[in-house]
Amino acid sequence: MAHKQHHPDFRAIILGGMLVLLVGVYFIGRSIWFFYTQKNEALKKSELQETKDVPLISPVTLREKIRNEEPFTLIDIRSREAYNIEHIPQAFSVPGGNLSSFTPKDESVNVVIIYSEEDKATLAVAKETLRKKKFPYFFLEGGFENWKSGSNQTLSSGDPTSFIDQSKVTFISAAELKTLLENSDAHVFLLDVQSESNFQKKHIRGAKNIPLEELEERAKEIPAGREVVVYGSNELASFQGGVRLFDLNVFATKTLDGNANLTTASGLPLEP
Repeated sequence: MAHKQHHPDFRAIILGGMLVLLVGVYFIGRSIWFFYTQKNEALKKSELQETKDVPLISPVTLREKIRNEEPFTLIDIRSREAYNIEHIPQAFSVPGGNLSSFTPKDESVNVVIIYSEEDKATLAVAKETLRKKKFPYFFLEGGFENWKSGSNQTLSSGDPTSFIDQSKVTFISAAELKTLLENSDAHVFLLDVQSESNFQKKHIRGAKNIPLEELEERAKEIPAGREVVVYGSNELASFQGGVRLFDLNVFATKTLDGNANLTTASGLPLEP
């Protein structure tokens, strides 16, 4: 009687090989994940050790203090250029090198130091400088980058090439504004962000002048519940005014479009 020849089950062999491969990939991937996790944890601990020798305030706590209008002073020690591009509202620019000569008006009020995590040298100098000061201070935990990553309020200079800044602005044409101004029922607040000297030379009749660089500190002069139309001496200045108002939570705002708004070609009522 002939014996049956047993052939290997190739499907089982292939399946077994795939299982072995998957197990190998799993353990290799797990090892890589563990390595990078440990590395990231070590970096985080290192960052904490760099700031554990100074008092810290978290972005959440600072946001609550701002919301509650508690007295404190915000000092931004980043470069003036970085400050001008974007900063926390009501923060004063005192670049790190000038911090030694800084003294708050009221030394009983807490000072919050805003720095950049990317500028370790300035941070080190600031820590050493502040140890010699007598006023109470805190460093913003994680610096400006941590504040911004939490979607907290910042003021932007207004970059027309930025999609984010573009999304903050709603435009209105000179013709549309003229129609609004001719409507006695329209409660429009015209805001001119030119310099005071340029405002005196030419502006739209009935506009209030708050120069662009003063908007942050004078935002309360803008009445609530009215539609705001902002314009400047040119299209860029108008755009920056619209962005700044959005960042200051003045949302019912339209920005006058164009570069010829302060000429007779606009058809708008001008003074003088």
